[in-house]
Amino acid sequence: MTSIENDYQADWFTWYLDEFLTNHGLTSKIPIDTQHNLNVLPPFPLYKQLRLHLPPISEAASESLIDVVHATKRIDAFWTEKGLVKETPAKTSIILVQVMDDDPKKGPLHDIQVARMFVFFSDFHLK
Repeated sequence: MTSIENDYQADWFTWYLDEFLTNHGLTSKIPIDTQHNLNVLPPFPLYKQLRLHLPPISEAASESLIDVVHATKRIDAFWTEKGLVKETPAKTSIILVQVMDDDPKKGPLHDIQVARMFVFFSDFHLK
């Protein structure tokens, strides 16, 4: 997990993962030591992009129905036999997230916040 925090500049990853596991009753399945930063999780796959297929709406008829969200880490420059390979910057996407349960009385944009996507992973191994 320290690799995720360092490579993806996701400083709070361990804390938020622990919070997620606690809120969903999964802490007994996967112990995380946030105080000592121990890597007790088994390795799990990270993904570079996510493609979202959006429903068509008349207000955005001219726009694509596929949205691609990116999350890649920075790759330092390095030398090969053919010469210098330049640094590749991290590629992240800005997304909107709903931070609380939907409340129809408050409208469709209630509790929507802007966030930056640093890393994707699947929780299939937690179930």
